[in-house]
Amino acid sequence: MLCFRIDQDSILINMRIRMAKEMDLGAAAQLWFERIALLRESDANTVLLPDAIYVWQQQAKHWIDDDGYAFFIAESDGKLAGILVVSIKDNVPWLYPPRLGEIVEMVLDLHRPHSRLAGALLERAAAWFRANDLAILEVQPPAHYPVEETFWRAQGGNSRSHKFWLKL
Repeated sequence: MLCFRIDQDSILINMRIRMAKEMDLGAAAQLWFERIALLRESDANTVLLPDAIYVWQQQAKHWIDDDGYAFFIAESDGKLAGILVVSIKDNVPWLYPPRLGEIVEMVLDLHRPHSRLAGALLERAAAWFRANDLAILEVQPPAHYPVEETFWRAQGGNSRSHKFWLKL
């Protein structure tokens, strides 16, 4: 059983989940960068621009301001513990449903793990999706990071495709 409620500010034990504000972007960008650095160790195709953190922060400002996105922040003891950014996207025109939810970014602080945090963030996003009449979520976990794939399978996710990069 998850110990949280879904409302303006969700609570999970000593965790608070809320919508992101622009003042959160510095800490969120640092958490994102640590995840990308970890993913780069197992995927040579992950190459960052020199100003990647700045570019990410500019994109994150857009996520905060755009109603087609929801940017959730999880705090523990006043410190950032995780982020989840979700969006609404059009499905390909020949498949049902016409719109899907998608995970844009999901990052947890690996230095201070919190039991059930990922699930609590996901449930908060699920409530946002349901409020927007969406019932399907599309997730693309990194290929060389089995922890994330295992999490999504445990949530009931089914593999539908593989995405490949081909150098030309």
